[in-house]
Amino acid sequence: MPPKNLRPCKVLISGGGISGLTLALSLEKHGIDYLLLEAYPDLAPQRGGGIAMMPNGERILDQLGCYEDLRRRAGSVVNRSYLRGPDGTVLATVENLDKQLTERHGYPAMWVDRQVLLQTLHDHITDRSKLLPNKRITRVKHLDDGVQVTTTDGTCYTGDILVGADGAHSTVRKAIVARAADLGLGPEYFEEEHIPSTYDCIFGLSPYNPALTIANEPGTLQFILGDHHSYVLGTSGPANRTWWFLVTNRARTDHGAAIPRYDDAAKEHVLRAHQDDRIAPTVRLADLCVGGQVKTVYTPLREWVYTKWHLGRLGVIGDAAHKMTTVIAQGGNQAIESAAALTNSLVKVLGNGGSGRLSEMEIDALLEEVQVLRVPRARKMMEASHKKQMADAMEAPELRHFSMNVFPKVMSTGIFRAWQVYFGEAVSLRALPVPYRKRVVLFDDEKVEKMERSLAKL
Repeated sequence: MPPKNLRPCKVLISGGGISGLTLALSLEKHGIDYLLLEAYPDLAPQRGGGIAMMPNGERILDQLGCYEDLRRRAGSVVNRSYLRGPDGTVLATVENLDKQLTERHGYPAMWVDRQVLLQTLHDHITDRSKLLPNKRITRVKHLDDGVQVTTTDGTCYTGDILVGADGAHSTVRKAIVARAADLGLGPEYFEEEHIPSTYDCIFGLSPYNPALTIANEPGTLQFILGDHHSYVLGTSGPANRTWWFLVTNRARTDHGAAIPRYDDAAKEHVLRAHQDDRIAPTVRLADLCVGGQVKTVYTPLREWVYTKWHLGRLGVIGDAAHKMTTVIAQGGNQAIESAAALTNSLVKVLGNGGSGRLSEMEIDALLEEVQVLRVPRARKMMEASHKKQMADAMEAPELRHFSMNVFPKVMSTGIFRAWQVYFGEAVSLRALPVPYRKRVVLFDDEKVEKMERSLAKL
């Protein structure tokens, strides 16, 4: 349980996305004061595509009391995974995926709209007066004993810590960079122009299409191979959803400010170029784009884990700290982990028996602890995602051979070996209990806890 008699602390959170709302709910569960400032009018907007929730993220949501609600809202879990060739034919399947993944790790994979995940997190926050929309931060001021932000409406808010959970174009990260420049700090703070982007993605949301499944399974996770492009696709019959991600190689790697931004005309050009791609033998991409219910977003994919996540009283998490391709479904799940890691370090310092508000030195140290823990894991996930994306897009002859001829033979076991690596080192909330769910493969922190209990009995 959370320690009692925590030192006073107020956290300002910039951004109400996945990492921001997860952090807000985590802080509330631990009795830590905060304000969340969201730039847009709605904290759970009807925009964005789907997200595949995986056991490493679901375990944290379970601790926060919202996993079961999210599963109910999802309507189904992933029962089967497919690997398809460029012509849409099935090269391999993994059946009973929900049962196998739950037996191994305690949770199934499940697809939900990003909006549904945000709404679920929002609905489980008790004091919603701390969630403030239409509060875009325009100025960050460093005080001797805190940090002050000003929003577009002229209102000022003061806290002990400012956390940027505000995405790839983070205002808080920009404030960190500006502060580093003022202090004459080293090049590790100035990485924006080094960030690479090779792939672009169209996130799509379409109605359910039964021709995408073999046996009309309630939920699927599918990978469709292509030539310098690929698809990840999820289906849910009960939710009437097909979530799809068309990832294309730009044929060059851009960096920093040279990374393009796309308008609707650019998106339509890509959709036309790929309209005859076979998603399944009888389903083309064009078939997923018919009707008024289809939603699409076109964006470049950045692949980067920042070296520095903090300076003084300012820190960043989520996409403001780490970005990766979509193919292994770890972007959102890693954002949840980073929120949990920050909560853990903050709770530890606030419960250390000291008194009074945290000094800047204490805050800098706890944020450094988060960075040291999370950077290696986030980089490992980013690199794994890049390798999987290259294989699915068959970027070289040897990758084509592997994806078309080798991996289909080992997919039924290989996918679980990969997932064990992805999930094992996951963070959980140390001060909150993990609801009991039987599993064969323990998370690494559970192995440590089990060993400590055994030693205590000696």
